Amino acid sequence: MSEKHEIKAGDHVMLKVGRNIVQVEAIRPMAGGNAYLVKSLTSCKEFIAQQSRIVAPVVSDRIEEEPPAP
Repeated sequence: MSEKHEIKAGDHVMLKVGRNIVQVEAIRPMAGGNAYLVKSLTSCKEFIAQQSRIVAPVVSDRIEEEPPAP
């Protein structure tokens, strides 16, 4: 990933694991932001991933609700 994106807890990103690319959820940053504790969305396993292994920017699937208009 050439650009550094701000990854927060709960964000979904694409991560290179071996020769595969998997979608994971970031749980928390570790090692000063150079690594993240992540959880695979397919196998539900938690592991530590380096920042350099992230191959796609944040996949935004969180919907922020707007307050109702008066």
